[in-house]
Amino acid sequence: MSEQHTPEPWSVTVLFNDGGYRIIDKEYDAVCDLYFRDNGKILDHENAEANARRIVACVNALSSVSTEDLEKHAAEQLQSIKLPEQ
Repeated sequence: MSEQHTPEPWSVTVLFNDGGYRIIDKEYDAVCDLYFRDNGKILDHENAEANARRIVACVNALSSVSTEDLEKHAAEQLQSIKLPEQ
C-alpha cells in the first residue's frame, strides 16, 4: 500500500462561515475541515482549533517518514503496551 497523501507543508485557517477550521496545503487547497459538533451545533471552537493545529504539527514534523513506517511503528508500540484489566 503506497497511497500518496497531500504534500507538506500544511497549515490551519479559519472557516468564517461555519466556525470550523480548514487544514490547507501549500497551494491553499483544502486537505480537510474540522468541527466539534453535536447534532449539527458547533460546541467548542477551541477544541476544533487545537485538533487542527495538532494534526498539522504532527504531519509537518513527520514529513520525511513514510506512512507505512509510521503505521508499523505505531502497531509495534501498541503491542508493547499492557492495558489495565477491567
